[in-house]
Amino acid sequence: MPETKARTNLPPNPARGDLAQWDGYEWRRLHATGNRQIPIYNLPTHMFVPQTLQPGDVGTSVATGWNRLFVTSAGRALLTADMSPLNVLVETGGSGAKVLTLPPPAGCNVLLLIVVTSSGTLTVNTNAGEALQMPDGTRPTTKVLPALYDQLLLLSDGIDWVVINDTAIFTTDGDILFRSGGHSARLPVGSNGQVLKVAGGLPTYAGLVSTDLSDFNEAAQDAVGNALVDSATIDFTYNDAANQITAAVLNAGLFPAWTAYTPLVAPSAGTITSYTLGACRYLLLGKLCFWYAVVTITNVGTGSGAVLISLPFNLNAGAAWGRESAVTGQMLFGTPSGNLVICGTYNNGGTVFTNWALNMTGVFETT
Repeated sequence: MPETKARTNLPPNPARGDLAQWDGYEWRRLHATGNRQIPIYNLPTHMFVPQTLQPGDVGTSVATGWNRLFVTSAGRALLTADMSPLNVLVETGGSGAKVLTLPPPAGCNVLLLIVVTSSGTLTVNTNAGEALQMPDGTRPTTKVLPALYDQLLLLSDGIDWVVINDTAIFTTDGDILFRSGGHSARLPVGSNGQVLKVAGGLPTYAGLVSTDLSDFNEAAQDAVGNALVDSATIDFTYNDAANQITAAVLNAGLFPAWTAYTPLVAPSAGTITSYTLGACRYLLLGKLCFWYAVVTITNVGTGSGAVLISLPFNLNAGAAWGRESAVTGQMLFGTPSGNLVICGTYNNGGTVFTNWALNMTGVFETT
């Protein structure tokens, strides 16, 4: 027959930290196999087993000294604390809404609370007459942390729970983090076409308005507007002394057509009785001028010296060159003076002769 008498001797070969528990027949050894394990009561066997805390192991309250609290999707948990420092890690499980009530701050010297949620919101409540002292100076009595919230650090000042940080994980590509009121703030991404501005000392996204171009004078703005309508090319010039931008619209696009004109022709001395004009035109790109002219002297009259050919604007610098194409075939050279090009031969000779045909081209800087 099996032995029925209860044995009163303890388990043999105990190790340091071992516990003994009665199984209804004999004392059994309770021995931890890992760090941070605690005795957990197992109802089916009516025995304690060593293991770490798992989600759902802690019910509606947590006693002083616990360093971990699990809040499940089932609902609510209450933190209590004494005067000793308490470091609590609160983790959540499941997708349902959860509620966490803080202990009175007057009963805690220090409380560092780190909240890490999985999914579903977590509502952090204070007791009556207490509040959360936010970095921006507000004092809400409750705070709802969204799913996947990063962390919330709290410190007791004996009256309120002071929020040390209030940081949430960014959820939108393009978000910007900036400082506002002593804490970090999120600037959501703006809309297409908006620019980053400063309003009241803080960054914001907004569209451009006319006052944003205060250094861009009205005439320049009109020129730009007309150019955009005409698909023309705009020449911008910055005046450093006036701290102003001006704009000039170039003729019809990046490479506009040449402009035909009728120049005046005169000798450097005397008077030419008659002359004829061939193709005469110029091209302006900003202050750069390309020029071409054909002049034939049909009656020299009393004229002598060099042939002078005019342009409709003054010239700063540059040079012209060409040839006499009807009589001598000599090479010609032209120099700018005011709005005139002075045309002579390559060896400083005159060009005012009957039947001479001057074919000239040049590049100049205009005033």
